Amino acid sequence: MRQPPTSASPDTANDVEGDKVPNGCGSESSSPGLAGERNGSSPSSSRDSESPVGFGDFDWDFLEKGWLQVVECRRMLKWSYAFAFFAEFPESRQKHLFEFHQGQLERSLDLLQERLETFEPKAYIDRDPTDLITFKMQLLDLTAVVRGFFAKICDVFEDEFVADAMHVNDRETG
Repeated sequence: MRQPPTSASPDTANDVEGDKVPNGCGSESSSPGLAGERNGSSPSSSRDSESPVGFGDFDWDFLEKGWLQVVECRRMLKWSYAFAFFAEFPESRQKHLFEFHQGQLERSLDLLQERLETFEPKAYIDRDPTDLITFKMQLLDLTAVVRGFFAKICDVFEDEFVADAMHVNDRETG
């Protein structure tokens, strides 16, 4: 059974083939799904029928997990620029730290997306099988790094919004 990529938030918004797919930072917005998902049919892929020729029972879920992480992070990253501009950080070093994590996420995300876009399974057919396993492990590690920076930025969003909500409640009750 496939496992969805872990996220900074336990909230889920979409149900894909029975799995809960996390939606960035606990937001309630729904995302465009995979092909065929909107009309209720399951998306077709080579993984659903058989593994590509020459690969046996190789587990290709790491590619889907990587792409889901890219989509989730791109969606959140675009809002992080506006957040950084308007957020009132108590200390300038907090803003610098946020911008550092934002930059690290962007660089790591660009690298992950480039690796996913340029991956050609056919290039591994005549090579040592450990090469494909090494690539898979590197991609899983990079996905985990991206997930870590994503979680840190989501934590800042959530902390800031909770602090703002408490500030608004204090003004209303006071």
